[in-house]
Amino acid sequence: MLEKMLSVIIPTRNRALELERCIKSIKNQTYKKFEIIVVDDKSTDNTPSIINQYKVRYIRNKKNLGQSSAQNIGAKIAKGNILVFIDDDCIPDKYWLEHIAKAFKISKNTAVVGGKIVNLGKTKFNIHLLPFWPYINYWLNNTGKIISFGIITTNFGSNLPQFVDWISCGNMAIKKEVFTKVGGFDKNFIGNSAFADPDICSRINDLGYKIYYQPLSICVHKPSLLNRKTPGEIRFYNKSNEMYFQIKRLNLEKPFNLILFFVYHIWDFTIETVGLLKSKYCIYNLKGKIDGLKRSL
Repeated sequence: MLEKMLSVIIPTRNRALELERCIKSIKNQTYKKFEIIVVDDKSTDNTPSIINQYKVRYIRNKKNLGQSSAQNIGAKIAKGNILVFIDDDCIPDKYWLEHIAKAFKISKNTAVVGGKIVNLGKTKFNIHLLPFWPYINYWLNNTGKIISFGIITTNFGSNLPQFVDWISCGNMAIKKEVFTKVGGFDKNFIGNSAFADPDICSRINDLGYKIYYQPLSICVHKPSLLNRKTPGEIRFYNKSNEMYFQIKRLNLEKPFNLILFFVYHIWDFTIETVGLLKSKYCIYNLKGKIDGLKRSL
């Protein structure tokens, strides 16, 4: 059987050294039928000169469009049957692509495959979810679950292969035809594009396709200190994108989920502002929620 052509897409901005490290690891794969596409979201460092040293397809955006848009641009020019997305500060194991390609053969209906991300995605006690603990505790140790109105679990460090609800776009592969069918990543997820990955996966799920987690396909995530948002900005974008994602998923025909949605956000704001946490970032929490609500209307 002929190997499928894979297109590895790396969105990047101002992380030349991390990007080079990522490219070198991809070049060392045991699976050989692939191309590398780097989408440079208007870097101001020496990214272009680094790229020139490697045989990759390179696109440089004229303005900063954000991660989701960069990923969509890469997907549009990809030659492969399967689009493989990886963050520029990740280092894949040399068997990474081989295990991704094999996982698509597990079921004909599998449209998305994702792998293990070392040092990312461990499930921890989340006080924001405290009122829902009896309701969601069963799921919290599970990998990639989308619960109720849009509560998500991660646990992408698990060693258990399984079908899941969503996969992190730091280590994600999607059949190109399915990616095109759902319209790609929603570019309305802003900033760090948090929640864009469960969003596209939920839309793929809605079409009846399966999503598979393969822990043998490993990426080591070494978060870069470069081009990072401030803690306040991260909180703002996370809360804004969370609100946007959850409103997209709200089903008005299920009033119980609507009630849970309001309870969650009231509790979330209350504990940060006047309650248990009294976080100094509470204003970013509120501004983010308002922004996500506005963008959803």
